[in-house]
Amino acid sequence: MHRFVPAIFWVASLFAVTLAASPPGAASLATPGDLSSPDVCQSRETFLFVEAISPDGSRVKLPFTDPDAAFADSQKDTSRGRSYHYSIDGIEAQQILPPAGWIPTVSNEKEAEVFGLEPRPIDPSAAREWDDTVRSLEVQRPGPFCVLAQGNTISYTATSPNWGGGMNVNGTESTDTYFSAHVRFTQPSFVAACPTASRMSIWAGLGGWNTATFGLAQNGTDVDGSTLNGAHFWWEILRGGGIDTHEVTSNAVGVSAGEYVGATTRWDSSQQGFWFYFYNFTRGQSAPGLLVTNTGGGPMSLFYDGSTADYVSESPVNTSTGQYFNLRKPSTATSPPTISFPYALVNGQAIGSYGSWRVNTTSATGGLKQGSWFDGNNAWTNEWYKCV
Repeated sequence: MHRFVPAIFWVASLFAVTLAASPPGAASLATPGDLSSPDVCQSRETFLFVEAISPDGSRVKLPFTDPDAAFADSQKDTSRGRSYHYSIDGIEAQQILPPAGWIPTVSNEKEAEVFGLEPRPIDPSAAREWDDTVRSLEVQRPGPFCVLAQGNTISYTATSPNWGGGMNVNGTESTDTYFSAHVRFTQPSFVAACPTASRMSIWAGLGGWNTATFGLAQNGTDVDGSTLNGAHFWWEILRGGGIDTHEVTSNAVGVSAGEYVGATTRWDSSQQGFWFYFYNFTRGQSAPGLLVTNTGGGPMSLFYDGSTADYVSESPVNTSTGQYFNLRKPSTATSPPTISFPYALVNGQAIGSYGSWRVNTTSATGGLKQGSWFDGNNAWTNEWYKCV
């Protein structure tokens, strides 16, 4: 789980930043301290059924009980998309695949959303970026899922032992409602530096402000336990009281160090669920849009209040022990090492359009283990200081 305990600082002035990309492959040999046992699936998905989706949004259930056969059939249909329904450890989820050969255009934005694409942003520059990237990505085949034995935290307090990055927060400097958080970054490479098992997850999400009554939905990348630079996409939904999907890997699209990637968490009020979008811009690929409508812990409205949007790098939690992993050290040409979010949006606009905050990470041994700097528009840079 990605448990949130941030130190919050309102951005009253603009901070100049240098957005440095992480060089691929610049990692030393791993020492035993940073690594842990291989990630093991606690549970996997069960394929339930598939529906054909027409451009107007109407659906027809198809008579397939095997996902491979359903996918093979979809490649012959150029007029309708497909919705693949799964149960993932009690979670109700569906991945939506556009019709074979379908190309989204500005004129069919509503159709694009029906077929599982992230809506085109409102901000003009962000809309152009969407046209150049998201619209042209090759949507991959619906992929398998795996529930892992780690996750993230959400408790909102004055200090954070594991979150660093930025937030838009309702109820402080604004009364806005947040329904979409998007972030892009270069997946870091890492060096061995920590005395015990380390990880770093990077994500965009909604929630974390009021953990007593509402929760957190989030998605992004995480590094594997047993390799220094192995990485995967994941998503998670949780709230106080122990309701938690834990990290669920999304394997339709891969990710490696040095690749430019993106992630979006979006609340859909009409369908009462969370959409998760995953992008690998380096590979020109995206995962099918993933809609989650029930976690087994109740309807999605129990996890969303629109108060907070988040853009975070953190040390996640080992759910087997309840302890935070060490914060894995990035390998960059800068000193201290940095993780950069050169492009982040809230509600389809630059995050600086709303009340914006930066989140620093406190160290258990004193001082900070991660600091955050904001450019006042749509970019963050997190500086890594220590493992723990």
